[in-house]
Amino acid sequence: REAIMNKFNSDEAILKAVGGFLFLRYICPAITAPHAYGLLPAPPNNVAQRQLVLIGKVIQNLANRTMPGAKETFMLQLNDFFVRNIPKIRQFYDELLAAPTQNLPDTQIVEPTEVVKNNALGTLIEQIHLQQTKIRKYIKTQEAADDEQRAATLEADLDELLATYKQPKKMLDKDMKKKEASKAKLEADLKETREKAKEKEKEEQKEKEESSKKVKT
Repeated sequence: REAIMNKFNSDEAILKAVGGFLFLRYICPAITAPHAYGLLPAPPNNVAQRQLVLIGKVIQNLANRTMPGAKETFMLQLNDFFVRNIPKIRQFYDELLAAPTQNLPDTQIVEPTEVVKNNALGTLIEQIHLQQTKIRKYIKTQEAADDEQRAATLEADLDELLATYKQPKKMLDKDMKKKEASKAKLEADLKETREKAKEKEKEEQKEKEESSKKVKT
């Protein structure tokens, strides 16, 4: 909080930083890609995925405390929802920032699954590769100004990290085809289940009609 205030001198910047850190980096990604965070065993179907993306977009707008843009006319019907809840999200941020940091009660730590760990590490390594130019610039300007030896150590550590952990490769065509095949099978199974349920419902309805006719007879 103090670092952001020193740099931007704005309470608004502090709130945006909290929202960006908590919602943009943690909550919304877990909503829009639940399978990547161990919340689902497989990717959701296309309809569910679209709905989750929309939910994530609504929550992110609320986290940023901004009304839907003019380009997203389909979200204008949620204006009342945003007006009612933006003050609540502001209160939530204030409570987070005012939370005590000492004498906290013991909290049970939940160990993440291997899937979650691997996805988190993969994302971290990818971002380090993508942002390495900015990281090196920061080391050479900010860190070197305070401690040249520390800056040299950090740059050496960065070189070793990048050499040891290569940038994650994008999904290969065969992996993509395998994923699509798995999704297609899941959708086919769901369709078959729905059709069986409809057939069963029709049979039950037919039996009721026949039974009703017999009673009348």
